[in-house]
Amino acid sequence: GKQSIHVPQAFILGPERGGQIPWRGSVPVYLTMLNTGDSAETLKSASAGDFATAKVESPVQLPPNQLVKTEAGKPYVVLEGLNKALRGGEYVRLDLQFASAGTITLNVPVVARSREYVAYPAVEGAIPAPTPSPTPTEAAEEAH
Repeated sequence: GKQSIHVPQAFILGPERGGQIPWRGSVPVYLTMLNTGDSAETLKSASAGDFATAKVESPVQLPPNQLVKTEAGKPYVVLEGLNKALRGGEYVRLDLQFASAGTITLNVPVVARSREYVAYPAVEGAIPAPTPSPTPTEAAEEAH
């Protein structure tokens, strides 16, 4: 049958605003995937080149025409041993290997854990933002 995988959403959860994920740290990759083929698919493994080791804890089953979405705190893919610190705003090239569809390459954004992403658990080992005393203008900007 025809094989087609779509990834309507993909992001790497990074540090709090102003913080960083340290060199050698690890980050979760959150994916929403849709298999539009007519037979089941499986996400088998992932690769982030020499940027990090991409681990798929267990194969992810993708039934036909069913949106498969990462739950908060239970990522399908984790990048370990980062070769540089991440602050948010970067992109990571990620290859996803599927059983039948082969490899799909994504440029995945690293997002700061703020706004709509605060619902996700904080990344372990993240270094928080330094906390200088806010100036009056900063405090006013935070207020709205």
